[in-house]
Amino acid sequence: MPENDSSDVALLAVPGTQKVSDAFKQKVMQIASDLKVNPNFLLAVMSFESGETFSPAIKSAAGSGAVGLIQFMPATAKSLGTTTAALAAMTAE
Repeated sequence: MPENDSSDVALLAVPGTQKVSDAFKQKVMQIASDLKVNPNFLLAVMSFESGETFSPAIKSAAGSGAVGLIQFMPATAKSLGTTTAALAAMTAE
């Protein structure tokens, strides 16, 4: 398998992944393929950042105002043309 090919990578039992849908897992696989990264790396980051909940509504325990699967900060959300409230209202997929 080429170093950057994620198409043949099996998803591991990353903490919290038992809570996600098959559609979520497929979307992770698609994004990983587009980015040419191992999908398990994406799952691990989202698991950590969301406290193993994989919830878009999860708020930063540090009180930074960040939300979501990868903890978007309010300024980052604004620069992307959205808000943390809008991001928190999205589905995980």
